[in-house]
Amino acid sequence: MYNITTDPIVFYDKLHKLFYFLVYNYYKEYLISNSNDYEIRERYAYSLEFSGKYKEASGEFFLLTWQKQDCMTYYHYGYTLKKSKKKKEAKKRFDEQRDTFAGAIGFSDGRILLFPVKSAKGVFAWVTCPYVIERFKKDLEAHNGKANNIKEVSVDMSPAFKKGIDNNFPDAAIVYDKFHIIKHLNDAVNKVRIAETVEEKILKGTRYVFLKNEDNLTKKQKELLKECTMSNMNLKTVRAYNIRKSFQDIYTAESQDEFITYLNKWYYWATHSQLDPIKDVVTMIKKHWDGIVSWYTNKINNGILEGLNSVIQAAKSKARGYKTFRNYKIIVYLLTGKLDFSLVNNKFREI
Repeated sequence: MYNITTDPIVFYDKLHKLFYFLVYNYYKEYLISNSNDYEIRERYAYSLEFSGKYKEASGEFFLLTWQKQDCMTYYHYGYTLKKSKKKKEAKKRFDEQRDTFAGAIGFSDGRILLFPVKSAKGVFAWVTCPYVIERFKKDLEAHNGKANNIKEVSVDMSPAFKKGIDNNFPDAAIVYDKFHIIKHLNDAVNKVRIAETVEEKILKGTRYVFLKNEDNLTKKQKELLKECTMSNMNLKTVRAYNIRKSFQDIYTAESQDEFITYLNKWYYWATHSQLDPIKDVVTMIKKHWDGIVSWYTNKINNGILEGLNSVIQAAKSKARGYKTFRNYKIIVYLLTGKLDFSLVNNKFREI
């Protein structure tokens, strides 16, 4: 049997619950006469959530969504609904959050910039909340940078990114990262393959045959690809695969006019492919046409960030996660900050 006076874990737990009980009761009394104080209402909602009163907390977060259009409010509204056993309603709210704030973050707006974090949509997602762009602008100016000096921005095709850039860096040209466009095309190729596998058993287990570049295929995968591309088979998956490969070839154009000519020809071919997943991506490309064409002038991409992402993901996987955000942030700085440890240990370079 535990003794609350000697067991620090039990004592802390009791103290923690008592603290939030006192806090939310104070806020509740205050809001009776000051119902329009949304800053206090937000604190009240969080104190209810941390106290385990999820049903009451969801009601408060619902009121806040009308006043605060930010991803964290939507996230906690969905989270408290889920904890209240309203899973169907919670899913709807998470979907709304995903569409409004693509890849909304799970810590607080703008605390992590350009790194993968926990999201409502999946295991990890890139931070694409427009408020992160705003936070980046504030940090830039706080360090004597000027927003007007940013002339080009490489992003994926998230509406949230475009909104954030238009609002905070109106003079910057948006360049859509080619690797993200190819990722969308890869996803489309895989959707075609999955649907066709029902009738064409030869496609079973060929996912990476069609997702990899041909130079990266193993000997066995190359043989499978050759078998699938036999002229008499006329597979839809092969057609989708060739469309994706042709799009990649556009980026080898020797002039911008040639780039635009190839892109127009590719667009006509893809729209007449009779492959719905491919046509969906083509529609998206048409909506972002100018940003795709801008690549040839600027030729910037997110390659450096993708490299940082892989380093951080590997560290997170090796550690099986981090208990606190502070620990996670320290590891990020250690791995990617190019810190000179000889300043604190003059023998560091000899080790």
